[in-house]
Amino acid sequence: SESLDAFELLAALQLTEEQKLELMERLKSFLAELFKAMDATGKARNNDIHRKMILAMAKEGADFPWEERFEKFKELLDAASLSPAIFAHPNRKAFMQPLMKRSELVMADYEEWIVTDGASYRLEDLPNSAL
Repeated sequence: SESLDAFELLAALQLTEEQKLELMERLKSFLAELFKAMDATGKARNNDIHRKMILAMAKEGADFPWEERFEKFKELLDAASLSPAIFAHPNRKAFMQPLMKRSELVMADYEEWIVTDGASYRLEDLPNSAL
């Protein structure tokens, strides 16, 4: 597994700047779709409890244990990864497995998504956006 990560890193280093920007655009677009699917799952499953918890932390200074937040996040992530929008996404194969391997990092991005209401993932904010 570690050697595979090293090979992935070497491959990434060989990308041109333009290729890196395009890859970042695709990843950001995929994350936005994934987070939308997670939002829909949260609303349907548990009355948006995870979102409410994150907003309470951001706005009121509430404190919830990391493990509790991660457990709720993982439930949303696992369910959203099987949603039709994500399952049929053209970049799912490229991005989903690495994201699942480092889901604690994705959790931080999802919490930012919630607190900023998705502002950091709007495609019109991306440089050279193809959309």
